Amino acid sequence: MAHILEFGVVNIVLGHGVLVGFGGPRTLTDITARPHGDLTEYKPSLMVGVPRIFDTVRRGVESKLPPPGSLKRKIFDQAFESRLAALREGKDTPFYNEKVFSKPREALGGNIRLFLSGGGPLSAATQNFMNVVFGLMVVGWGLTETVCIGTISRWGDLEAGVTGQVLVAEELKLVDTEDYKHTNKPLPEGELCLRGPFLFKGYYKQDALTKEAIDKDGWFHTGDVGSIDAQGRVRLVGRIKALAKNVLGEYVALEMLESIYSTHLLVLNNCACVLVNPEKSYITLLVLTDESRAMKFAAENQLSGKFPAILKDEKFIQAAVKSLGELATKAGRKHFELVKNVCFTCDEWTPENGMLTAAMKLKRSVINQKYAKEIEQLFVAE
Repeated sequence: MAHILEFGVVNIVLGHGVLVGFGGPRTLTDITARPHGDLTEYKPSLMVGVPRIFDTVRRGVESKLPPPGSLKRKIFDQAFESRLAALREGKDTPFYNEKVFSKPREALGGNIRLFLSGGGPLSAATQNFMNVVFGLMVVGWGLTETVCIGTISRWGDLEAGVTGQVLVAEELKLVDTEDYKHTNKPLPEGELCLRGPFLFKGYYKQDALTKEAIDKDGWFHTGDVGSIDAQGRVRLVGRIKALAKNVLGEYVALEMLESIYSTHLLVLNNCACVLVNPEKSYITLLVLTDESRAMKFAAENQLSGKFPAILKDEKFIQAAVKSLGELATKAGRKHFELVKNVCFTCDEWTPENGMLTAAMKLKRSVINQKYAKEIEQLFVAE
């Protein structure tokens, strides 16, 4: 249990006599495991995971949907929009649940009543998809130093992109940074700081680091930047250390953008790394993909070629950049957050080979070092 979310949830549910099953991204569904995936075997009522797990579930279902424009796809899309609107009004849709969404739910065991996501930003598209197709998605935010306590969305709150509100036993405040201030409009922004009895005592034998993290008034400076709305709901912008400044002085929230781009058809296992050059005004993207995804994208865009050579084809790259840009624009991202160039790789990114953390997050320093030449080429052309 390398992740504090997993450690905390497991201890809580075991204390209530709940049976716990452990699964992994490679064995989660029947698509990737035989004879049965973890979800089909366990038939859980509660599923806890990091955002990449839920992105994988969403994309697995979407890959099995009828092609866009077909009658069955139109029925699914209509049912999706109708159910989303109904949920926002506090209503249910028994007919759609049985006739349209029953098969996807069976793929997850058929018993799930609640999802809990933490450990990073969950894209609005994935959150809405999970709410509509499967069941209620609860999103939380916390840190190892706070024993995963921070904020959690309230039951029935379907606002996508927020991580909920604080709990009774804690205090939260915003501290101004260079560009994120409590006077910002439309919402106050800043570094999120927490205080309460749940805080850690300090870093083991690292007094200087402890004093840097916890100020004299007992506030823990989380290193996360966020905003707070009128309902007290927190919306994460990203880590201070995961905010990169471009040549125009605009800050790029790397993890937030990656949560969007990683949902694209071309991206394997949600491995998309946003790259920022402080001397350039645009961003680029390093993407992990495979043959099936690449050739499916090529077919959809009437592009010819063989794998893996097609990954370096200029027309293929241009089509990918355009498609990725449309995805980000649909998600409401700004112009400087749209990808201008992309590089594809077929390597394996796992915690075992050091490319990902135990929480399935990108190890940027390792990626930057391994793909230094490719990254340099991404920023050659203006």
